[in-house]
Amino acid sequence: MSDVGNLSRLAPSAAQLPVHSYFETAVLQQELASLFRLGAGYVGHEAMVPEVGHYATLAHEDHGRVLVRNSRGIELLSNICRHRQAVMLEGQGQTDSIVCPLHRWTYDLNGALIGAPHFPEDPCRHLKSTGLSRWNGLLFEGPPKIVQDLHTTPFMEQLDFSGYVLNRIEEHAC
Repeated sequence: MSDVGNLSRLAPSAAQLPVHSYFETAVLQQELASLFRLGAGYVGHEAMVPEVGHYATLAHEDHGRVLVRNSRGIELLSNICRHRQAVMLEGQGQTDSIVCPLHRWTYDLNGALIGAPHFPEDPCRHLKSTGLSRWNGLLFEGPPKIVQDLHTTPFMEQLDFSGYVLNRIEEHAC
């Protein structure tokens, strides 16, 4: 097993940040805007949804979004019903459609609304889909430039998980 920390070394810091900078809301907002919103965010691995119909909710987002493998590939969909904002799926599993537990609004695996009981017309309220970039089985949202950036990393071989199978996901409270 390799030590990624030895492959990519950081330059020693000339100064430390003052303690208050770790707790200031303005600094947090600047970091979110400058570092996180402009870059790609890791959302999961292809192995989390191995076959068509498999889904995996993003637990760290309170199940607000879900990875779904459909006929087009893997998509990141909103997991919130467009009618009454209920969370529809939890955890991992397999399904033919996404159904709201409140009023039975039904979406296909592409996020298109296919059934809205008690509505005379289709309200055309499809689930929001977020584009994904793939690299070595890893799934990222955000700018597609991440794939180009990762191809030039000095430790690219250590991040090749193509021969692995996802066994389980564990969450630990900090």
